[in-house]
Amino acid sequence: MRLAQVSLLVSLLLLLTGLLWKDVSSAQMSSGLFAYPFQFDESEGMIVAETMLLNRGVNIYLKPTPDLFIAAPYPPLYYLLTWPAQHLVGQEPTFKIGRALSILATLLAGICLFGLTVSLTRDKLAGALAAALWWSLGLVAFWGSLVKPDVLAVALGLGGLWCVASRPTGQVWWALPLFLGAFYTKQTAIAGGVAAVAWLLIIRPRTGLAFGMSYAAGALLPGLGLNLLTDGGYFYHMYTIHSLPWFPDRFRDFALGFVSAYGPFVVPGILAVLLSVGLWTYRRVRAQSQPPEWDGVLLLFFYFCMSLVTATGAGTLGGNHNHFLELAAASCLGFVMGVAMVRRTRIWQTQVAGAVVALLLVTQIPSLFNTPSWLGLELRVPPPKLTEGMNNVFQYVTNNGGEAYSDNVGLMLLTHKKLWSTDPFTQKHATYYGRWDESKLVEAIRHRRFSQLIFRIDVAAPDAGAGDVSPGILQAVRDNYKLDQRNVENIYVPR
Repeated sequence: MRLAQVSLLVSLLLLLTGLLWKDVSSAQMSSGLFAYPFQFDESEGMIVAETMLLNRGVNIYLKPTPDLFIAAPYPPLYYLLTWPAQHLVGQEPTFKIGRALSILATLLAGICLFGLTVSLTRDKLAGALAAALWWSLGLVAFWGSLVKPDVLAVALGLGGLWCVASRPTGQVWWALPLFLGAFYTKQTAIAGGVAAVAWLLIIRPRTGLAFGMSYAAGALLPGLGLNLLTDGGYFYHMYTIHSLPWFPDRFRDFALGFVSAYGPFVVPGILAVLLSVGLWTYRRVRAQSQPPEWDGVLLLFFYFCMSLVTATGAGTLGGNHNHFLELAAASCLGFVMGVAMVRRTRIWQTQVAGAVVALLLVTQIPSLFNTPSWLGLELRVPPPKLTEGMNNVFQYVTNNGGEAYSDNVGLMLLTHKKLWSTDPFTQKHATYYGRWDESKLVEAIRHRRFSQLIFRIDVAAPDAGAGDVSPGILQAVRDNYKLDQRNVENIYVPR
């Protein structure tokens, strides 16, 4: 029995060491992403542009006009947190403010995973494994280093779950501001809040009902107020303009990619969640006594279910693997729940089996250093050649004093060009669904108002319209502009 416990402990410590090794690599990757001078994801340019507009007193939640398409797809909290630093910087755009906030949120999410795990299992080693596994995932390292609200929303939700799990029932109200903070960071970040409400309704029905009503009111009433102040613009930005088709095969591909990349760690986590809640239900139905902390298993189960709901957003047109961040957090929790269950058991055969599984997982750690194909080529610090190409484009556009238009909003910001759009992708589909009038922009292109047009697509290619350019803009470019330079971006000048 004693030998089995020691073997399990040593195996888990080896696993923790391996994950920390990968964490160092993740930190190096974050450092490289933080220092990169240009945008990675189009959302980076969008959020920085909208924060700068906010700093100039522009109401970004009004309905967009033909002069400027403002996407503003996120609630105000992330903008407001980055706004003061951007105000100090002034009119010089920078991606480092938002990236620093996301990196901090990534660290805080790991700390919350540790605290939540310890609250649920009373096992600090399991808590350390939860945090280390979270930080080791390339998915987390990438999105947790960008100007993007996703990881901050996850961190706030995990913080709320930690409060719910660690405090007496009468003090769960401390979690409410954190759950609402997650919602007002990203409107789909409801996994933690809904999980907590469902859990409280079963464990403490009265408290759960009051908490659920307060959560719903906190999410609905301020939103209604903002919508009223913006003449319907707030809901237009939050929901209408981003109501796009959902494709099951797109979600399937992302889900299979997630499991294939992180399967050795997330699949045991999923199984541990299901096994734990099955045992909890069995004992509850048979009226068997169980420790109070076992009620936390149900909280984790609800969070896992809601994280699956959140992940379905990847199937939406334009959706990406950032929608799997909540599921990654839930899988980390499930994984360490399984670790804690094995460590608690008195069956030495189970402990030996656990030690063997831990050693097998140690052999899988090198796979975490790979960039899975499902994450795309962007999940890396750009090679010097790409950075040099972007620098050349930047200098070329900067040296031209005329007006410019591009599907790279970050480039327009850095070169101090007038903005026509904060998100060309959303702009294209808003045009398609009749939610924005692009006629003024198309007319400007037809009149060759822009001395340069910079696109990542080749407008002469048959499938050029698959990018961030509408058919109307594409035809106007083809008729009135010619290719001047082909680099990492394609530069067009008037004919």
